[in-house]
Amino acid sequence: MRVDVEIKCIKTVLAKARKYNERLNDDVKKATGNAARRVRAKAQGRVRVRSSRTRGSISVKDTSARLGFEKGLAKTVHARNKKGGQLGHLVERGSAGRVQRSTGRFVGSMPASPFLAPAAAAEEGAYNAELRRIAERHEVI
Repeated sequence: MRVDVEIKCIKTVLAKARKYNERLNDDVKKATGNAARRVRAKAQGRVRVRSSRTRGSISVKDTSARLGFEKGLAKTVHARNKKGGQLGHLVERGSAGRVQRSTGRFVGSMPASPFLAPAAAAEEGAYNAELRRIAERHEVI
């Protein structure tokens, strides 16, 4: 048994579906960018080192292409300092006592002073609520 179904307004349905997808993507991109900027601001406020290098090195990077998403749908907040080396991970996670290879002297340890992880955790609930609000606001075709 075979059933043929004819949709008379297929062009209208496809146009509405495209428009729906574009609006949803735009709203998610905006929410993702805003959340990443808030995480960066919170992380900059949490850095407890005297040097402004680490604070100034916290930035937002679009990682959508690397993850296979449309541009703007994935952001990464990281601490990278091109001039002074990459020290954000040492501040975030700390370091054990160590000996310098060149001089042989003991340098000591650095206690962990997390700033990125607490900032991301503080923003997570608000970001998820915003995505839920966006999903509920958009009408399904």
